[in-house]
Amino acid sequence: MAAAHRDVIAVDGWDALHPRAGLVRVGLELAVSAPPGALYELARQAVEDSSGLPADEIGPEAAEALQKLALTLEASTPKM
Repeated sequence: MAAAHRDVIAVDGWDALHPRAGLVRVGLELAVSAPPGALYELARQAVEDSSGLPADEIGPEAAEALQKLALTLEASTPKM
């Protein structure tokens, strides 16, 4: 989580990349210090919001960190 947040805020002009970019940044920022239940939901929402971001514009580090976060969430989500 912290790695994704760090890599996102390192991208110059992140919030201007896409209408949802600011939501991703704020969600990750809040998740870093959130209690477990809120952390999961904030991370899930950040990953969902990031799915519409232009991969070629967000930078390889941020793209990789968000992909790793998405895979971690998928692995930790109970299958019904």
